[in-house]
Amino acid sequence: SRSRTARTRGRTPTISPSSAMSKARRAVLLATVVNKLVQDVQRRLDASASSATKAWFTNYVKGTEWRGNKVPATRAAVRDAIRDADEGSTPTVAQEAGLQLLKSVYCDDKLAGMILLQEHAMRAWEEADAPAHAQALFLQLEALFLDESPAGVSDWSTCDWLCMRVLGPLAALSPEVKRALLAWSHRGPEASVWMRRAGHVSFVKWVTAQAATKGRKRARGDEGGEAPWAHVFGPEFLDELVAAADAALAFEERFAQTGAGWVLRYTLLWDEQRTAGVLRRRGPTMSREGMRYALEKCANKALRDELTAVCAKNRAQ
Repeated sequence: SRSRTARTRGRTPTISPSSAMSKARRAVLLATVVNKLVQDVQRRLDASASSATKAWFTNYVKGTEWRGNKVPATRAAVRDAIRDADEGSTPTVAQEAGLQLLKSVYCDDKLAGMILLQEHAMRAWEEADAPAHAQALFLQLEALFLDESPAGVSDWSTCDWLCMRVLGPLAALSPEVKRALLAWSHRGPEASVWMRRAGHVSFVKWVTAQAATKGRKRARGDEGGEAPWAHVFGPEFLDELVAAADAALAFEERFAQTGAGWVLRYTLLWDEQRTAGVLRRRGPTMSREGMRYALEKCANKALRDELTAVCAKNRAQ
């Protein structure tokens, strides 16, 4: 029969915490497997890239670099790379590879990294261990938001994808992550607009129009129970989210205004009085675009006209 060396030549040995190999040896092995997976994903993204898609994205998301892949092609590259990977491609490998891809200058690489984190690392966490894993990963992602170079989070597309695919789900796994993430919106000018935006945009799916409709049905007794976010984030969550968006409106950057407006658009459906109070107070310094975002779902014509007028004296945008 073939020797063990012959049988395993070209394959990376499984990385097991219970292995007798030294910690240093495991670290080297992990880096080897991670690098191989990252390079395979990037090779596939290069192969599936389209010059037309690249041109469209670079024009739409100003100041960014793309290989030229839409979301389905990016997901396929990740799926196929995982399928063809060595047996050493564990959730730990997926997480490390995801973080490495997030540091790429290419936005489609960054999305591939998020898919690895969301679909191949986080989903594999045991329920009992998920809060600790979530806190550790959150700290690693925070470092990316502190890096405003192309290797960090420096555009709205990467920011919002990361919010929806990774940060929001992490917050749902850990109360500590939820509190720390909301606190990003309360940070001062030392924090990037993307960090402040992520502090509330990460939660927008929990208060969307669909979620609000379900909440109103429950309030009438049609479905019973509490708001869909209450059992995940606690009954105080809506107040905390409105306060986070309110804090973000202290800054005039376009994406600070639109991010807060996006969230307040939906909190207005849950708590009109509280949200309208924020918009009345912030209105004189809000951009017209930000106010337009906030009022997009407002069915109260009198309130919409009032808040539009509050903002109308502001500079045209």
